[in-house]
Amino acid sequence: MRPVCVALAAPALLLAGQAAAQPPAPPTKPPAAAKPEPKTVGEVVVSGASQDVRTSIDRTSYDVAKDLQSVTGSIGDALRNVPSVEVDVQGNVSLRGDPNVTIMIDGKPSGMFRGEGRAAALQNLPADQIERVEVITNPTAAFNPEGAAGVINLVTKKSRKAGWSGSVRGMRGSEGRANGGVSGGFNARKLTLSGDASFRSDPQKFSFVDDRARVDPATGALLKSRDETVQIGEGRIWNLRGSADYDPDAANRIGVEVRRFDMKIGLDMYQHYEGLDAGGTPVRVFDRFGRSDPRRINTEGAVSWRRKFTGEDHELVANLSREETEVDGGGRRGVISDRLPAAPD
Repeated sequence: MRPVCVALAAPALLLAGQAAAQPPAPPTKPPAAAKPEPKTVGEVVVSGASQDVRTSIDRTSYDVAKDLQSVTGSIGDALRNVPSVEVDVQGNVSLRGDPNVTIMIDGKPSGMFRGEGRAAALQNLPADQIERVEVITNPTAAFNPEGAAGVINLVTKKSRKAGWSGSVRGMRGSEGRANGGVSGGFNARKLTLSGDASFRSDPQKFSFVDDRARVDPATGALLKSRDETVQIGEGRIWNLRGSADYDPDAANRIGVEVRRFDMKIGLDMYQHYEGLDAGGTPVRVFDRFGRSDPRRINTEGAVSWRRKFTGEDHELVANLSREETEVDGGGRRGVISDRLPAAPD
């Protein structure tokens, strides 16, 4: 039995020696982590507030209907927010620094925006009538601008909410300044009625100093003079407007509109003049006291027919209007009191 035991043990030792002679097996690496599948983003929509600006070859149009000034302020207030248009505190308008601007309503010139009454009209007329302001710096043959700067076209609102609507506004400022107004309208399926009335009281005070020097042709001496003028007054402005639009069908509209603008100013004036000789001694001194009550009334009536065609802003407009402007200088009167040399008033 002993030889059998030796024969069985030898292979066991041999296997053990071979196992010890072999290098150890490298450690097994852990399985790599599975990479996440890329995520696919669907449709992305970026939204923002529209600037409501339209640009064409000859004009740039700005939507002012959403402006707060268009709800509570005047047309002059709304124009202050239009690029390239400047309106000073008196209501004088300039386009890119040039005051030679023609102001129109729906492409038609208006007597309200001519002459010395233009600034007062812009300060008094409510802006809630205006939907867009078109700035035309390169007028086409469709316009006849009186100034070199260009045209500002005020486009009135054509569409209104159904039913009755109205608003009341008012303001009270320092130095007795005040304005107020009321607007109302009715819009049915085919008939639209609208109207507004406004009032403005605006005290004014101006002072001027005019220093001059001239050469006496007889002696060649330099003669100087000073003219100091103070004007104090108050302007009262009334504005009335009414319109009716009737749509017999979706493509046609017949409109009637009546406007009246009444401006009256009471102005007191004081003037002091001193004329000096070559040595600086006064040789001519007088005071002037005066008053004037100028008044300007503009009345306009119009009947129009508008037909829309396929396409944006494709329409035919026929308009028949009559406008009348009455200007009264106010009977200027005054008294001159001569101090040097002394003379009767």
